[in-house]
Amino acid sequence: MAIDSIRVSLTDQPIPKVDPFGDERLGADLRFLGVVRGVESGQQISGIRYSAYPEMAERTLRKIVDEFQNAVGPHPVVIVHRLGFVAAGEASIVIALGQPHSAEAFDLLASYLRRIKEDVPIWKHPVFADGTTTTTDL
Repeated sequence: MAIDSIRVSLTDQPIPKVDPFGDERLGADLRFLGVVRGVESGQQISGIRYSAYPEMAERTLRKIVDEFQNAVGPHPVVIVHRLGFVAAGEASIVIALGQPHSAEAFDLLASYLRRIKEDVPIWKHPVFADGTTTTTDL
């Protein structure tokens, strides 16, 4: 995958494996998997149901990627977020990126995650063990 390769998507399928970028200019090749915890608000859950406005969510993800590409320069990035029901213990998001140095990569990955949680119109609905749900922002 080229240093300027970008892939952003939403899926109702399990999070795919993201292969290493394989670019010798990258000293850091990071993968972050956000995994659904088994507890939400102090209660056991069976999982989380994610909903979104898909077109708006993808457009917002692409805008975030464009902003970071412009701010730090070209870098490979893959972002895949699940929609629908995701069971506890399963991944709901993967963010993979590459940077020349590890400190830059960790900072950038944290920035991507923060912006996704703040700006992308994806909502989570925990499904509690008793069958009840709540709606919260991502």
